[in-house]
Amino acid sequence: MNTLTRRDWLLATACWTQVLQAQTTTPRFAFFDAATAAEVEAIAETILPADLPPGKTPGAREAGVIWFIDGALAGYDKDLRSAYASGLKATQARRLALFPGSPTILALTEEQRTTLLREIETTDFFR
Repeated sequence: MNTLTRRDWLLATACWTQVLQAQTTTPRFAFFDAATAAEVEAIAETILPADLPPGKTPGAREAGVIWFIDGALAGYDKDLRSAYASGLKATQARRLALFPGSPTILALTEEQRTTLLREIETTDFFR
């Protein structure tokens, strides 16, 4: 017969408490603000979209690429922060030149985002 010790019960309770807290806590970005994260995620999703039909192969959004980039810029790639910020600013300027009146990269159609990315594909930011 298996008996559950008080120690085992406490360890199990602590583990489940952490799991439940992780599921109910909204993750926060370490480097990006929400608006910038949405822009970068739109770029990443254009580069690596999910395959159709939905669910067949995940794209950048489903893979959580934005969280990887955010973590890298908050951690081991801290020295690239200013280059990343200036590259994103230049990309926004190019967006406005190509699509006057467009409010964000996220607001562009998939075709417009592809056009924008082709325009910047030789920049350091894109690489």
